Amino acid sequence: MQIPYDEHDEDDSPLDYESLISSTTSLAESILDYRNIHGRTFQSSKTTEYWGPNDDKQNNGLDIAHHFITMLLGDRLFEAPIGKTPSKILDVGTGTGIWAIDMADAYPCTEIIGIDISPVQPSWVPPNCTFHVDDAQLEWTFTPESIDFVHIRALYGSISDWNKLYDQAYKTMTPGGWIEDFEMNITLYSDLPEIKNDPSHIFKQWATVFLEALDRIGKTGRIGMDGNAARSFRLWIQFQGN
Repeated sequence: MQIPYDEHDEDDSPLDYESLISSTTSLAESILDYRNIHGRTFQSSKTTEYWGPNDDKQNNGLDIAHHFITMLLGDRLFEAPIGKTPSKILDVGTGTGIWAIDMADAYPCTEIIGIDISPVQPSWVPPNCTFHVDDAQLEWTFTPESIDFVHIRALYGSISDWNKLYDQAYKTMTPGGWIEDFEMNITLYSDLPEIKNDPSHIFKQWATVFLEALDRIGKTGRIGMDGNAARSFRLWIQFQGN
């Protein structure tokens, strides 16, 4: 938030100015005041809970995931037919910002905005790319019908109300705009017989425990899995577009 300053305003005293500086500094420090749990750091959001750490180890993993997902998509960043000249693109849950940065390089005339609850994005970014600390589960403040493409990826276990998320995304999209959500099945699979044929293997235990934990906090991790959750996922998006 930027506070307008009028040098001719006689009511502005040094005390008020110092108070403003102190308040702004406290806000910045609170954003970076991460929780430390078992040697990992987590964002101290006052509006939501997120299961993933925000330290270098986690962020390196997110960047690696970005690269293999891009490879899975045939060296593409998305699949939606957004055209050659979108005006504004929003990346919800941008993480390290790597997708938004790649998009800014690919579309230098497009405004790319990335939002996340954790300020782990780099400061050196393309001029058409900006990042904001924001919680996508709160009421969105973007101008209605102002965004051509809303991109969402790997928010499993992060969202309490997916229908609300898609509803807000739909309201911000321009007529003919697109929303793309890439979610995944977090169950680990392997062709190794000792893993494939062992229902108690740690790979399978991990997914079971993790999914149960997310169910208990009301933020499903099953959004990208085959079955009812995945069908609901598609129906939610289709419903918002009708």
